[in-house]
Amino acid sequence: MALDPYTELRKQPLRKYVTPSDFDQLKQFLTFDKQVLRFYAIWDDTDSMYGECRTYIIHYYLMDDTVEIREVHERNDGRDPFPLLMNRQRMPKVLVENAKNFPQCVLEISDQEVLEWYTAKDFIVGKSLTVLGRTFFIYDCDPFTRRYYKEKFGITDLPRIDVNKQEPPPVKQESPIPEDKDRRFVFSYFLATDMISIFEPPVRNSGIIGGKYLGRTKVVKPYSTVDNPIYYGPSDFFIGAVIEVFGHRFIILDTDEYVLKYMESNAAQYSPEALASVQKHVRKLEAPASESESKQTEKDPGVQELEALIDTIQKQLKDHSCKDNIREAFQIYDKEASGYVDRDMFFKICESLNVPVDDSLVKELIRMCSHGEGKINYYNFVRAFSN
Repeated sequence: MALDPYTELRKQPLRKYVTPSDFDQLKQFLTFDKQVLRFYAIWDDTDSMYGECRTYIIHYYLMDDTVEIREVHERNDGRDPFPLLMNRQRMPKVLVENAKNFPQCVLEISDQEVLEWYTAKDFIVGKSLTVLGRTFFIYDCDPFTRRYYKEKFGITDLPRIDVNKQEPPPVKQESPIPEDKDRRFVFSYFLATDMISIFEPPVRNSGIIGGKYLGRTKVVKPYSTVDNPIYYGPSDFFIGAVIEVFGHRFIILDTDEYVLKYMESNAAQYSPEALASVQKHVRKLEAPASESESKQTEKDPGVQELEALIDTIQKQLKDHSCKDNIREAFQIYDKEASGYVDRDMFFKICESLNVPVDDSLVKELIRMCSHGEGKINYYNFVRAFSN
């Protein structure tokens, strides 16, 4: 009967060869068993879009030089409770030349691919450490780690670094765009609902699309709280007043006659300075118009024809939608309060306010209000659209 050679091999005693490095590892294991260095670190990714600053704990096991990284979770931080960012393993510091393409994601790296491993001396408070493509900044450690570094490396001044970021001071909202300085707007305040609407007359070649800037809405005053909001009221609008609308500041430069009448009827709501500023400004605007009208009555034989035409247009267009804010729109571009605007600007404003310039009566009115050098007297023109 033939003997199985493999059976004979199994009966032979096993021989175990122990190298000097095995004794060193065993000594390290017995000496530093259950001794762990603990470091506190952050990963600051706030420079990236939607980046955050997260806190981690790095454990360094002295018994076998392995490293473990745990993420510190806070209550209601919106993250799944997976504390381990990296399982306990040795961390390669320097790889050999031909190991750069080693598939570490599927194969375990060994001593053949590594020239140098991370050791305890590489973990120092106040320095950064790159692991798994993330740069961790070590800002503190526990008392045992401090004693170990003092006895092992003679480092006695490991700092405790404050990594809490101070809240930046609130930024004062100011217009940083030079083009905004010359922009003009028309504010409308609705007494029935305390709402505000803002209209921006279009300006040719300004690069800014005019039209509705803000629909009807209540506007909260700055520095009021969410729990107790304070809204703008009629008494807040007067010549020189600064109105802040959602971070944008507007200065009231002009007003219409209705505002003056309302302020005179409700003088108790306004300060004497506010009433005086509006009255003075309105009288200044109306004075050139009254003087020009009186001179025109004396010298121009077509005054009666103009008055009859204005009266006819008032009756014909009494319910037309273009009547709102028409005077204010022209005054915005008449900075010298002369009563005249350029012909091109005149038709641009009429188009934005839906004025029926193609109507035969309105065309005749425009002809009668036209003057030399391409100017149009809008004082007489807007009279046809007022009650």
